[in-house]
Parts: sequence; structure tokens; C-alpha cells
Amino acid sequence: MGPSRPAPVVHLELHTGAPAEAEALCADILGWRAARVEGGARYLALDLGGGLSGGIVGCDAAGSLWLPYVRVPSVRLATERARRRGARVLLGPGLGPRGWRSVVATAAGAELALWQPEADPTT
Repeated sequence: MGPSRPAPVVHLELHTGAPAEAEALCADILGWRAARVEGGARYLALDLGGGLSGGIVGCDAAGSLWLPYVRVPSVRLATERARRRGARVLLGPGLGPRGWRSVVATAAGAELALWQPEADPTT
């Protein structure tokens, strides 16, 4: 049985080997303004509008991908449910700068970050 309410997407990150080009495209085409994050040499925060946060992650990946972060009540439980449904766990549950997260991938390779605010004690 699934959750009683749909889990909201709360953050959207673009992982790319060409962050400067992505920043320019986001600003010129979409009006999304980027700001360097203190201590995040390869991370730009994006204001996506509509209450949705985002970012551009500079990485060494061959391709680029959008990684949606979905807020769940418990990252640990959601990750285990995903594993039981056949998802690969690419990044196990762990505490980041603002909350708990994990990254899972479907058999077809679609990636999804599961996220839980740090202040939420139900890890």
C-alpha cells in the first residue's frame, strides 16, 4: 500500500559536466537565476520560482541528468521500499547539509532522490 498523499517534488538538480553553459541557458531561456553557494565550488543554487528550489551540480559525468528530490516521511523506509520494488540504491540514506537523502534508480536507469528534512526525527 502506498502513501496516503502524493509525495511532492521539492528540489530539482541538474548534474552536468558543462555547468557554465547550463547556467546561461537557464537564465536566458527560463529566467532561472543562479547563485554560487558558499563552500560549494561546483554547485550553483537556482531560483526556479513557485516555491521550488534547484541547483546545478558540476560533475565529471559523460552526460547530463535532471535529478528530482521528492520529500518523503522517512528516507530510510522509502529507500528500503524502493529496493524491494527492484530499484538500485545508488546512494544509501545519509545526512547532508539540510536533511537526509538517498538516490535510487529504476531498472531503466531513471534516478530519483528521496529527501527528508533534517529537523524531522523519523529517519
